[in-house]
Amino acid sequence: KQEVLEESFIHMINPSLGRGTKNTSSIPARDVLGFGLGIDSLGERHMYRPLAPEILEKMQKNPDNRQKLFNKDTYGYVRTSSRAEVRSFYPDDSEIDMSHFFGWPDPKMQNSFNSEQIALECARLCGRLARSDSMLDYLDGKQHVQKGDVKILKQAKIHTK
Repeated sequence: KQEVLEESFIHMINPSLGRGTKNTSSIPARDVLGFGLGIDSLGERHMYRPLAPEILEKMQKNPDNRQKLFNKDTYGYVRTSSRAEVRSFYPDDSEIDMSHFFGWPDPKMQNSFNSEQIALECARLCGRLARSDSMLDYLDGKQHVQKGDVKILKQAKIHTK
């Protein structure tokens, strides 16, 4: 059974970014923790349903409709439409101009940013694995990684050293 897994490539597609409550400004990035459970790659939603113009207009007026941007320092998706908040956490290593995230959420730019930041974090994780650093200690120090998530990773004992 383990031999088959070692020769397989597991891709997670269309993961949910989760839902926070109305007052939640960050959502735990549990999809990224999938790498510790044996997931090899992660894909964003690739298809969107077209919305009726009246629904789109209503959504654009809703202040709770904010983009969700991955913060690799906290392992959370920051829900925001605030320029000041985007500026407060926006990473220096992003090649995507932060001005794309001021105003109405653009799903394609959100997906591009999240994919970029997750890829950069994966490169960081690969370096830690190569040095045999403790992944659980690293993840346990992240603000939005919950104790229950770490417990599941410990039980899985895959790529967690």
